[in-house]
Amino acid sequence: MKKNISYFFILFILITGCKYKTPNGDLLNDLDEAIENRQMYVLKKEIKIDSLKKLIDINSSLEEKYSIQKEIYNEYKFFNGDSAMAYAYKNKRIADLANNQKYQDETDIQLSIVFSTAGLIKESMENLKNINRHRLDPSLFREYYIANEWVNRISAEFINDALFSPEYKRLELAYKDSIRLTWSKNSTENEWYRASILFEKGRYDDAERTLQALLPRISETSRRFAIINCDLASIYKKKDNGKLYEKHLILSAIADLKCAIKENISLRELAFFLYKHNPKELERANQYIQISLEDARFYNNRQRMSQIAGKLPLIVDAYQNKSRKENRTLKYMLVAISILSLFVIFTSGYIYKQMQLIKTGRRKLYILNEELEQTNTKLYSANNTLEEHVGLFMDLCSSYINKLEQYKETVRRKILSNQIEDLHRMRDSPQFIKSELKDFFNNFDKAVLNLFPNFVENFNSLLNDKGKIQLKKGELLTTELRIFALIRLGIRDSSKIATFLHYSPQTIYNYRTKIKNEAIGSREDFEKQVMNIIS
Repeated sequence: MKKNISYFFILFILITGCKYKTPNGDLLNDLDEAIENRQMYVLKKEIKIDSLKKLIDINSSLEEKYSIQKEIYNEYKFFNGDSAMAYAYKNKRIADLANNQKYQDETDIQLSIVFSTAGLIKESMENLKNINRHRLDPSLFREYYIANEWVNRISAEFINDALFSPEYKRLELAYKDSIRLTWSKNSTENEWYRASILFEKGRYDDAERTLQALLPRISETSRRFAIINCDLASIYKKKDNGKLYEKHLILSAIADLKCAIKENISLRELAFFLYKHNPKELERANQYIQISLEDARFYNNRQRMSQIAGKLPLIVDAYQNKSRKENRTLKYMLVAISILSLFVIFTSGYIYKQMQLIKTGRRKLYILNEELEQTNTKLYSANNTLEEHVGLFMDLCSSYINKLEQYKETVRRKILSNQIEDLHRMRDSPQFIKSELKDFFNNFDKAVLNLFPNFVENFNSLLNDKGKIQLKKGELLTTELRIFALIRLGIRDSSKIATFLHYSPQTIYNYRTKIKNEAIGSREDFEKQVMNIIS
């Protein structure tokens, strides 16, 4: 039974967790990221346009207004057709007002490009017919050729038949050749138009080599990068190389999004390619075609909306069918998950109880370990203190054995020299005892401070400001400090302390009482706190 459940669980993970990987999966993820950020790219574009609009004021000359509005038109040209058209018309009014033939021709060219881009082919062609080619300013030749190439290209794409399209394609090719000649040889633009002409002539390998050589020279966030990748995709489509076709459509679509280009075809073509060749990516195909439709509506491109409308139902229907199948599968999986969840809940409850028992045991073991560690620390400290006490005792004993030896030798010499009177004087002299006590206390003080270097500071920390002991110059310990040093060493009996320090028991008792009265904390616990001094 457990084996069956394990197999079922593994199978469920494989079915639900496994995601189909396309050959260009990483690039598709980059495209999805660009789509998520597309509003940010649009906002950047709008901010740039707004900054240009603010440059126009009532004091601007007609030439200044014309120049700024031309820049605004260029920003709108592939972003929003209606706005681009509006600014082209604004410049047309300036051209008419200034009676400037160059401006009039330039605005007619601009309007023609916007008309054809928006799908208004008839209006675009009529606008171009109004331009007198013979009186056209030479600086406008290139834009004039581009407008004619563009309208013929869109016408051929829109009609797409065997009767009229070839003538439009012929004109498109002728104008491309004219455009190419306006650029210097080996320039990026010259090479791109050359590759486009090679493609139209069916020389796909030559066109591919030319475009691939151009890519490193182009910024990945430029419209030209999007166009070149779209052209490469067209070449690979002709060569029936689906992997590279998909790759360059993705790269083109990413560049379009980053440039906020709303007049685009790559995302639409990618959506249709995924729909036809990769059923696992129907969700992406549906998302991409919907975004393409949004862009076409935003730009108000009638031709693009018509093209998308023809493909949209196919992708949407396929996506909805896939969603229905997935929903049915999901229902079955939910039933299986429910059963598995019950099993997991019961198992988890049992495991939780076991874990609590283990946790309790570990907590007890931890407490025991802590207590053992504390005990070991105390034993270690006690052993060190014991060793130090023994060392202190041995040093003092050794010192006074030496003094007895010296005293014995002095007595022996006095007897040999018959200096009996000197011996009586030595015996009765209090100076000898006083000197010996001084040496004894000095040795004792040094020994205590060797054991507890910070004894004075730690002892004073237990007393209030009034009771703190101040040492005189050259003084190591006072009588009070010696009394409590002996207590710290384990000698707590007042009689023994009195004998050791050559005081009466009452005097020792008075000293102890006096110090306890100055304690910060409880006077009953004061000596316990002294016993805790370790340095």
